Amino acid sequence: MAAPGFALSGYAWHAKRRTKGRSEGNDADMHYVYVIRSISTAQLYVGAKSDLKKRLSDHNSGRSPHTSKFIPWELERYLGFPEKQQAYDFEKYLKSNSGRAFTSKHLVRNHTGRTDSNAGVAEW
Repeated sequence: MAAPGFALSGYAWHAKRRTKGRSEGNDADMHYVYVIRSISTAQLYVGAKSDLKKRLSDHNSGRSPHTSKFIPWELERYLGFPEKQQAYDFEKYLKSNSGRAFTSKHLVRNHTGRTDSNAGVAEW
């Protein structure tokens, strides 16, 4: 079951924007919060960007100083928001102590390949 105002698309939550009674927007309008995992160390990194493919490429090519020591990276989860500020606010939350607990419980795979709480989250 999705949260009000959000729809599950593949493995990502996309916030729906309503204009004149219909959903609007395409991927170019979206701002993403993402969680990536280092394949070599299993370390997690949370970030936000509007061009998710380019940003993942940047992480894997060593162009990001914070993640260059732990390449290669794989995408664990991404969430799309229609407003840039929403994405940055959610990124900030995920980087807090309670946000890290939320991420490990609801957004990333554990050793069994499932999230700890699969309520409302697509299975892997």
